[in-house]
Amino acid sequence: MDGKKLHGMSESGGGVAVDSWCVTRADLIFLRAEVKKAIANGQIKPTELDNFDVADHRIGPNMHTLCAQYMQPLTQKAGSMSWALMRNPEGLKCDLFITHGWIEGIFEFIDKVVYSWPVGKKAAYICVLSNPQNLDIASLIQIPRESPFAKSLESATHMLVVPNHSASIYSRLWCVYEAWLAYSMDRVILTATAPIKHDVLRCLRWQCLFLVMGLIVGISITSGCTDLPTLDPMIFLGALAKLVQFCKGPDRWWCPKFPLLLACNCLGSLVAGVALGTFVDKCAGQLFNTWQQRTTVCLSVTFLFCFLLSEVDRVRAIRDHEEAICLSRNFTSVQNADCSSPGDAVNIRQEIQQDLREVDEAIVVLRSSGMSTRALRAAFSRGADVRFAGTISCSNMCFGKGVFISSQVMYLSVDAGHELGLIIAWSIISLASLVAWIGMYHRACTDQRAFAIAVNSKFSFLMAILLRISIIGSVPGFGPEQIPATFVIMIPGLTFLNYLCGYLGLAGVARIPFCGPWLASLLGPSTAFCWRRRQSNDKSEGEFVII
Repeated sequence: MDGKKLHGMSESGGGVAVDSWCVTRADLIFLRAEVKKAIANGQIKPTELDNFDVADHRIGPNMHTLCAQYMQPLTQKAGSMSWALMRNPEGLKCDLFITHGWIEGIFEFIDKVVYSWPVGKKAAYICVLSNPQNLDIASLIQIPRESPFAKSLESATHMLVVPNHSASIYSRLWCVYEAWLAYSMDRVILTATAPIKHDVLRCLRWQCLFLVMGLIVGISITSGCTDLPTLDPMIFLGALAKLVQFCKGPDRWWCPKFPLLLACNCLGSLVAGVALGTFVDKCAGQLFNTWQQRTTVCLSVTFLFCFLLSEVDRVRAIRDHEEAICLSRNFTSVQNADCSSPGDAVNIRQEIQQDLREVDEAIVVLRSSGMSTRALRAAFSRGADVRFAGTISCSNMCFGKGVFISSQVMYLSVDAGHELGLIIAWSIISLASLVAWIGMYHRACTDQRAFAIAVNSKFSFLMAILLRISIIGSVPGFGPEQIPATFVIMIPGLTFLNYLCGYLGLAGVARIPFCGPWLASLLGPSTAFCWRRRQSNDKSEGEFVII
């Protein structure tokens, strides 16, 4: 195959369209294995500029070394086409644009991209793999707007930003230009993160240990069958875990956020284990005799899974925090980005000069929430807290659905003389609310889903408190006979508010007059009571500081 002809750089023209110089997720997995073999065979060696560890399969050689020692020799033998077209000669239409720096290691890059590959995307443009490294592409990038980067991004719907441990990719002007293109084309921008599977499994072992300890303690407790395990410690620890998780700022010596969250999760698993152990041992024969027992068991199981999944959220939050640091390393503003080609620098700066502040803001949103969309940027500009806005919390989702199930169990189990019509009405309302929420969730984008789940978990927390009050009967005048009417009135109201907030999303709630930004910050994933955005005194710098 002729690389020039394949890329349309020959005199006859033609070739594969620029926006089809793409690779698949499977191609990247294959490339990782091949690079690993090449290092073992001595084909790829450390250099003075890239003295990588040949035994390290976590970072690997950087893109410069990979290109010089592996890509160029391999593709030159095949006809001087790009590695992407060598693998896919017919081309693949781009629906994902991946922006990265050449200083990062190939293993680090591939692991993050493979793990963070958006669902439903088939082909990605990656400059180091998509551009023909043995051909002169200076003419292709002379006009930035007509470059392969711009053409591919026009075809893509998402852009995946790959941070690295060496430097912020936004210290490079071409990456800034790609961010500007994604912003101006209104593309969804996502941050790639490293896999967390092994970290999660390691941490869950501790959670399971505390759970088993709690079960043993609960089974060992000698109490009558009528004694119900208290929900108060679980409710307190659940609230404390969320407050710790969303506290502002980095870890301090006096407030180590992630260790405190780990302690809350472990203690929560212990308390939930004690509660379930008490039931299993003392009430095994009559575990579901009363509505109080049934509701308490459901809530205990809900809290147990919430604490386990909260550990998954904690590990993911640590990884997201690390990626945000990588994006921020040596980065002040897009105005200070460097470019190895003075000519490219002049052309790019002329094109993006008018939108530098907007690009800065888009990058701030990306660092804060893990993604950047038009809705999140609009919410941020209105003063709403967008931290974690692109992260769907597993524990919040579990908690919301667990409390929903517990409320169903309580309502249908309480002995308060239910009328058939009331039961039918309750069933219809509950089913309709569940179907409506699932439909809204299915149609929503990622940031709307994260916001909807956060709102649902907060309303569910109020429901859990009401369930707790109902079980112990500590409020005068509120007994089993009041539960049916109370729930029939309250559930539709909370469901409507929940659905409305989820439908509006973070940006929609932030547009509410007077209290919109505060309400969006409070109900959203960050659970912030206030959010301020400060700009530098010199507006030309366009530097945003998160407080």
